[in-house]
Amino acid sequence: DQSGSGLAPVGTKFVIADYTGGSLSGSFDGLADGASVNLGANLCVLSYSDNSRITLTAVAPPTPYENWATAKGLDGSSGKDPAFSADPDIDGIANGLEWVLGGNPLASDGASLVQSDLTPAGELVLQFTRSEDSIGQVSVVVETSEDLTNTWSPFATIAAEGGGPVAIDTVPDPDAVTVTIPASQVVNGRLFARIRVRQP
Repeated sequence: DQSGSGLAPVGTKFVIADYTGGSLSGSFDGLADGASVNLGANLCVLSYSDNSRITLTAVAPPTPYENWATAKGLDGSSGKDPAFSADPDIDGIANGLEWVLGGNPLASDGASLVQSDLTPAGELVLQFTRSEDSIGQVSVVVETSEDLTNTWSPFATIAAEGGGPVAIDTVPDPDAVTVTIPASQVVNGRLFARIRVRQP
C-alpha cells in the first residue's frame, strides 16, 4: 500500500511486511509496538503482530486541546488527569478553560487568569486572553447571574472576531478579550459573571 499525499480514513491499514509462515525479529528504527508514526499526511500506529504482518494503521490526529494537554504534562498519571473537564490543580478552573485562558493546569493560577473592574458607570468589565488554537474547537460564553444560587444566563459568546459588548484584539497571540457588561444587568445591586467553555 502507498500513503500518497492525501489523508487516509481512520482505520486504514498500510502493510509494510508479511511474515506469514516465518518469524519476526528486530524493529524499525527502534520503534516499539504501538508507536506513533507519521506516514505522509497520516498519523499511524505501528503493529509488528497484525496477523503475521507489520502494519501501520491510520488514527485520528490529536486535537489542539490534546496537543496542549500533552505539552503541559497531563499524561494521565496521578494528579495529571488530561480530561477536558478535569481540574488536577484543584484551583476551580477545569483543564478546558485553562487551555482557552492560557493557564497552567498543574499550578493554582486561576485567580490571575481573568481580571475584572467596575467602571464609574457601573459596568462590569472582564479582561482575559483567548488561545487562538481554541477558535472553532470550543464555544466560549460569558454568563451572568444575580446571585450564585440561581440559574446562570448567557450574556455574550466569544466569537472569532468579537462584536457588541465583546472586543477582541487579534494581533497578539493569545488574543486579548474585553467583555463589558452594562449596569442594566445588575439586579438588587449585585452581578456575578463567569466564563463557560464547552466542547461541541
